[in-house]
Amino acid sequence: DLHRTVQRMALEEMVSAEIKSFKYDGGGAADAQKLVKGWKTKEKERSFRQVLNRYSRSESAAIERLSKSLNVERFLQKKVETLTPIITETEAERYFKQNQPRFGTASFESLKTNITLLLKKERMEKGLEEWVRFLKDKYGLVNLLGT
Repeated sequence: DLHRTVQRMALEEMVSAEIKSFKYDGGGAADAQKLVKGWKTKEKERSFRQVLNRYSRSESAAIERLSKSLNVERFLQKKVETLTPIITETEAERYFKQNQPRFGTASFESLKTNITLLLKKERMEKGLEEWVRFLKDKYGLVNLLGT
């Protein structure tokens, strides 16, 4: 859990630095304020205050943190959208032929949609991994916890 949490925090910090370099505004500040305002309703006010007290945070710090997380999430979503490739029918058919034994007697037409989605996902994940490696190099991230 620690390793996964540290990885997530490191990614969030690198993406946050990218957001600043691109001067990207994902609207996180306004949405964070709306969320906190909703949490401050009579039913949730007490638990919201308990969380702030438990972590020794002010309301403004909570809004700032939430805003940052929302902007990172939105930036990542935009990045995923730009990394999602267009898979041609020829590419899907080539994959089908190369992996024919895996598909048994199923026809290409019956599997075309699933193969296309699979190829998109694989390429998008590869692109995202390359981008994260680029960010690690750019921002000098060193993982001292090991892999």
